[in-house]
Amino acid sequence: MADAYALWSGLSETTGDEQLVRAAVLAANVHNTQPWRFGFTPEAVEISADLDRNLGAFDPFRRELFQSIGCAAENCQIIAQAQGLAGRIEVLPGRLPPTSADTRAVIVHLVPGSQVIPANLRLLERRRTHRGPFEPWPPSEVLLAELPPFAAEFPLTRLTLLIGKPARLLGRQIVEAAQQIVADRQMAADTSAWFRLRQREIERKRDGLALDIDGPHPLLRLLSRAFPPTRGAALRRWLADTERIHVGTASAFGVISVRDPLDRPTAISVGRLWQRLQLRLTQRGMASQPLNQPLERADRERQLGLPDRWARAVEPFGAGPGWQPTFIFRFGTPVDSVGHAPRRGVAEVMHSPREGAGRVFH
Repeated sequence: MADAYALWSGLSETTGDEQLVRAAVLAANVHNTQPWRFGFTPEAVEISADLDRNLGAFDPFRRELFQSIGCAAENCQIIAQAQGLAGRIEVLPGRLPPTSADTRAVIVHLVPGSQVIPANLRLLERRRTHRGPFEPWPPSEVLLAELPPFAAEFPLTRLTLLIGKPARLLGRQIVEAAQQIVADRQMAADTSAWFRLRQREIERKRDGLALDIDGPHPLLRLLSRAFPPTRGAALRRWLADTERIHVGTASAFGVISVRDPLDRPTAISVGRLWQRLQLRLTQRGMASQPLNQPLERADRERQLGLPDRWARAVEPFGAGPGWQPTFIFRFGTPVDSVGHAPRRGVAEVMHSPREGAGRVFH
C-alpha cells in the first residue's frame, strides 16, 4: 500500500523522468480515485484523464476529476523545476463533461530552465487529506492573510476564507447536503463504491477511501480491519463523521470560486491552487480536507434538470457577483496525525507515448 511513498522517500532529491510521475501520484485527488494517466514525449510529460476512474452521479460533469488532474500537474511542475527544467504547464482547452476521445488535459514542458528548488520537497510526501478532528481554535490572523494571495497566481480563481458565523452557516449547508447525498440512491452507490472495506481490497486496488486510514482512533481502525462494515454502514458512518468531526470540529473554511465551473482549464487551475494551498498548510503544521457536498448536490441538480437550489445556497459564501463556488475545504490544527492513503505505482498510471516520442526513464 505504501509502495508509492516508499519509492518517493528515498528519491526526493534525485532527477529523472520517473521522479516526475512519482511526485504526481502523491497529489490530492477526489475520493482517492487517482484519475490520471501519464505519458512522455521528447520534451514534455502529458497528463490525461482516466475517465473510467470517475464518481458517477457524485461528479456527473467530471469537474472534480479534472481538479484532481490539476493537483497532479502542480506536483509534476514542482519536481521539474527542481531538476532545472522549465516545467511550464500548458492546459488544453475543453468543456466539461469531456468526451471519451478528449482526455488529454495538461502538457508539462521539460525544456531546460532555471532551477527552482522548493524549501522542502518532502512536503509532497507529508501532505495529507485529514479526516480526523481539528483543535477548536481558529487559524491565526497571519495564516488567514497568507493564503488568499495564492489565488492571484491563478487568474481564473478567487479564494475566500470563512471563520465565525459565516463558517458555522456554511457548515450547516455541508451537513444538509451530505444528508441529501445519502438519501440519493445513485449518489450514495457511486460514492460508496470507492470505499475500501477490507485490507485485502486495499492492498490489491491501492485506491479509494480506506477506513483504516480514516479512522479517528487506533482501536477503531483495528476493529474496522477485523470486522469490516457493510457499504451501507460505512456510508452512515461517513455521514455521522461529516457532522460530528469534519464540520463539528472545523473553525475555518475556504471557498474557491470561478467564473465558469465547467471550463476545463478553470477546473485544472482550481486543482493546482488547491494542491499549492495544501502544501503551504502542511508547511505551517496545519491540516485540511475538501468538503464539497453542497457543490456535488448542485451538480446533481443540474444533471437531473432540477431547480438550482444548491448553487444559489452556496453563492453567498463565494467571491461575489459573477463568481461561483467550485471547491470548499476546511482547515485547522489537527488533533492527531493520519497515515498514508494507498497509491498505485508508476507502472499502473503510465500509457504509451504518442508516435514519434521516445523519452527514456533515467
